[in-house]
Amino acid sequence: MTDLDPNVSSRGEARRRAMMDAAWATVLEKGFAAITLADIITRSGGSKSTLYTTFGDKDGLLRAVMQEKCDAFSGELSLTLDADQPPKVTLHRFGALFADKLTEDEVIRFSHLILAEGHLFPALLEGFICGGPQRTQQRLTRYLEDVAKASKLTIEDPAQAADLLLSMLMGRWTETMQSHAFVGADLAVYKQQVHKRTRAAIDLFLAATQP
Repeated sequence: MTDLDPNVSSRGEARRRAMMDAAWATVLEKGFAAITLADIITRSGGSKSTLYTTFGDKDGLLRAVMQEKCDAFSGELSLTLDADQPPKVTLHRFGALFADKLTEDEVIRFSHLILAEGHLFPALLEGFICGGPQRTQQRLTRYLEDVAKASKLTIEDPAQAADLLLSMLMGRWTETMQSHAFVGADLAVYKQQVHKRTRAAIDLFLAATQP
């Protein structure tokens, strides 16, 4: 077999996928500080040599996992930003998906983790911020630039407008995550509250930027 053999490539990708899935599940259970290579290897069925060859080390694996999750989060949101549709339709669709993502059980657990341990792992935290919140804001900024140029909304500073809109959509997220662990009925109520706030924030933003 050669290095280009598709069977070799597919097996390598399967091992990589298994390790990333194992790392993500274990991080959500144990946190960044407690996770070990043994945890990941036991869960994925891989080996230390494969992990080192593929990711460099444990931190490299965690960075890859977080990058993938951030890309998926930001990428899904960006798909709703269609400048050809009326801004009211597009922004409410964006806001609804944003609320859905923000209230996913997995996202809430990871948010608690970032707030509790992020300061202990500055490189990982920086990667999360750059790959998630900042990228989302950049894509929203480009959308607002497009609709402003088309005179669909009146926006002098799209970057500032994107920052303000996302701040309204987030609300008091940090304080809420620090003081609550949402499960069961509490999570259902929280979802309703977030969606209600999101719709109100979008309506307020549209009212302020109508041409």
